[in-house]
Formats: sequence, C-alpha cells, structure tokens
Amino acid sequence: MEGKSLVIFFSWAGNTRTVARLIQKETGGDLFELLPVKAYPRRYSKCTEQGKREFQSSVLPELQGLPSELSSYDTVFVGTPNWWSTMAPPVLSFLAKSDLAGKRIVPFCTYGGGQGESAVRAWLGRIG
Repeated sequence: MEGKSLVIFFSWAGNTRTVARLIQKETGGDLFELLPVKAYPRRYSKCTEQGKREFQSSVLPELQGLPSELSSYDTVFVGTPNWWSTMAPPVLSFLAKSDLAGKRIVPFCTYGGGQGESAVRAWLGRIG
C-alpha cells in the first residue's frame, strides 16, 4: 500500500482491536484506539443499555483524544464493532470531528466473534 496509513478503531470486547492490529501489522501503518471519556460498562447488558440510549438520543460520546496530524496520512482504516447494524458511537464521534477529505478511507467492521487472520490478509490483498 502506497503512502502513510493510520488504523483507527474502537473496540469494546477486543475483537475490533485484534483485527486492527492485524491490519497494522500487514500495512505498517500507525495504530490509534478511540477511547470514550466515559468507558462503556464491561457487563454486556449494561453496555448495550448505554449504547442504545446513545443511539436513541443521537449522542456522540466525548473521546479521550484524537490522532494528531491526520493530514499526514494518505489512507485511514476505520474500525468499529457492528452495533445495531451501524457504527459504534465513538467511531461516529471521531468521524464527526475529523476532516478526512482527500484520504482513502477503508472501513472495517467486526461482529461477535470477529474475523480470522487469513480473512484479513485476503481482504487486504483485494484493496492494496
């Protein structure tokens, strides 16, 4: 893959983090984890309650930080767990606050058990 890349992601259960690290390893890009100021509860039922409230009220959670120098990246991989058939609120918050004009955006998503390493390599081969 040509140019400098960033792999940015939010992960609640660790599945998206695993895939993000695989992409980072394959591309040599920088890695950045989106962390909400108010962490989601570790208990699944409580997490889904909080997430559902955020979706229903269109809340974009405050993030602990954003990557500096987004302008230096040519490609930005954006990773999210699938929550209610869309992106998790911290990823939506990042997208709302970031200028990604002119960048190659490569979204990736995990659901439940995530993706295996061979699936990630095959996918990267198709886009690279």
